[in-house]
Amino acid sequence: MEPKTYSEQDQLEWERVLAPSLHGDAAGTMFRLRKHLRKHYAVSMMAIGRLLEVGGKNIPQDYLRAKKCYEKALAREPGLIEAMLGLARLHYFGRGMERDVGTAKQFYERVEKSGDPIALYMLGHISWNDERNLVDAREYFARCAATGHVGATMRLAELRIRCGQRISGGMKWLWALARVLFVSIRNAHDERLRMC
Repeated sequence: MEPKTYSEQDQLEWERVLAPSLHGDAAGTMFRLRKHLRKHYAVSMMAIGRLLEVGGKNIPQDYLRAKKCYEKALAREPGLIEAMLGLARLHYFGRGMERDVGTAKQFYERVEKSGDPIALYMLGHISWNDERNLVDAREYFARCAATGHVGATMRLAELRIRCGQRISGGMKWLWALARVLFVSIRNAHDERLRMC
């Protein structure tokens, strides 16, 4: 399913709706999202799910309600990437349910077809840590690093070190660390640093 694209007017509307959460007012954002449900039901439901998953100053974490919101968003709009990533996170980390790596991997694989770096990174992480498949992990991390994701570059260097190439892997790891520091100093919330 192709990811949905939004017009510039929709993007500006979303910035207005999500503005209170940027200033620490998660409850204000939740109020605006509930009003926004009629116009953009799926995207608003996904954003409400994210707020419930993360929690905030005025909103307690509620993983079960977050899961229901993500599922409702996907029922209305099956190609909604952030909703699939949300469900994958909940399943992978066992938030509000039993940890289920297989189901999480299925959601990440659905998103991976769009080339999303987070899905590629997490598939590499699952291949390395849960399945012990270094070949697949290297492939996923390489594809993720090609999108500009700096965390994946560090994982590739660590894989090189683990496979016995200590000097070249160490040099690549230092270079990747410098890149991560440079990006994080400029913007700690840069998407190229996001791991899940």
